Amino acid sequence: MDSFQRFLKNLPKMQLEEQVQEFRHEALRSVHMAIGCATLLQNEIEGSSQLSDEVQEWSHKLLHYLDEMRQLLNVLAQPPDNGTSE
Repeated sequence: MDSFQRFLKNLPKMQLEEQVQEFRHEALRSVHMAIGCATLLQNEIEGSSQLSDEVQEWSHKLLHYLDEMRQLLNVLAQPPDNGTSE
């Protein structure tokens, strides 16, 4: 069983605060891995003259949306402010 499957299995056993922190960590890890894989795929696509422009366009879109997800998860991964900074 990989770490993600262990995380899913153990999630219901955790306290809410721990669930939130672990979810943030796993979500960021997954997005960073997906971005890495998509980047490798894009490098392969750009190095091949046999693929259509449409495939390259979809590769760029994939990286764009993964980056958006990464940015959103980075915001989630920050500890809550709780209004103490005012």
